[in-house]
Amino acid sequence: MLLPQVDERGAMESAERIRAALESSGIHPGGSRKRVTVSIGLAMFPWHADSPESLLRAADEALYRAKDAGRNRVVVAEVPVPTV
Repeated sequence: MLLPQVDERGAMESAERIRAALESSGIHPGGSRKRVTVSIGLAMFPWHADSPESLLRAADEALYRAKDAGRNRVVVAEVPVPTV
């Protein structure tokens, strides 16, 4: 999801609302409730990346960090270390 003109706090709040809504909704196949969760990786241009490709890569890396940390959470990308 792209959120133009939104700062990190706004992006975190939006992602957290999505995560919480999915967790509380569940699905009901055949009448039985199933828990639904989502892991979200969040990256912002230009802080976490300098191109569309590197932005997607930063968000993807944050997503896998969210999954590794136990899933059902929002994780912000790490700021890259400048190369010299």
